[in-house]
Amino acid sequence: MKNKIQNNIHCHTTHLPLVSIGIPTFNRPELLRQALESARSQTYPNLEILVSDNESTDAQTSKILTEASAIDFRIKTYRQKKNIGATANFEFLLNSAAGDFFTWLADDDVLHPTCIELLVAAHKQNPRLVCAFSDVTILDINGHSLGTMKHDALKFSPYKSRAEKMRATFFSNPKCQATYGLFRTTIARQCPFEKSAYKNMAAGAEYTFLARMASLGDIVAVPHALRSYRRHANCTYIICHRRHSFLDQLIRSFEYGLRVLNIAIHAEDSVRLRFLFTMHSIVRLVRPSLLILACSKLHIFLPSSFSSVLKAILSPRPHNQSDLSF
Repeated sequence: MKNKIQNNIHCHTTHLPLVSIGIPTFNRPELLRQALESARSQTYPNLEILVSDNESTDAQTSKILTEASAIDFRIKTYRQKKNIGATANFEFLLNSAAGDFFTWLADDDVLHPTCIELLVAAHKQNPRLVCAFSDVTILDINGHSLGTMKHDALKFSPYKSRAEKMRATFFSNPKCQATYGLFRTTIARQCPFEKSAYKNMAAGAEYTFLARMASLGDIVAVPHALRSYRRHANCTYIICHRRHSFLDQLIRSFEYGLRVLNIAIHAEDSVRLRFLFTMHSIVRLVRPSLLILACSKLHIFLPSSFSSVLKAILSPRPHNQSDLSF
């Protein structure tokens, strides 16, 4: 069966660029099975599918990966010797890819069958493109649709400068899904994720990654929903925000905001970038720091008992081993 798949694919892929799909996974065996099947079912034939298991503790993940790689030669699996965290696992997959293009697929998400084919076509239309992504269908844990996340501001818009493209990426679309777009692999490797100086937090690191990508070329959204994002209690976004206090999140957003701004003002079109990012981000950057400052000074004005309650509210919440990001 494996040889039959290999022979059928080979005769159609000699002239097509190789696309690498990287799936980071941790303790989500049944959802992982669906993600893998969606990757295998792509209409674009020249693929490699890389899966990095971040030391899952369940009994099923290893079995699923062994079975999948046995029936499809395109699937390559890796098991980390220890949990290296979400950011490092994402970077591991990118650095392991052999493809001309690369995309991440979360282990609880699914790709629509024509996803890779249409994103590769977008790259062919624009040689300056560094990332092509799409609208996203939002699903609940049972696979029922909750609506569509659209990115109208980035759909083949004729921006006069890269600065305007960056502004649309970060301000018109605060929930932009470009992190899961299709990248030119060599360009993506020039844009490493940064670890926070405050804590090693995964959430937020994608903004500096995307800022660097946008400074090196064009980012565009194709006008179709080509991927489904699953929203549930244990999705990575919610886990990352559950693990840290409100104050932690303010500091993190302030820090990453400064980094994005710094990248922007040192990129091409620097004068225009400086203007756009200063005008659109000054409120977002200043407001968290003012709130942090206000919280730090409240003890001067408030009774000690109230200050103790405030401190308890802002302190980090304990988290279980199951909260480790994949």
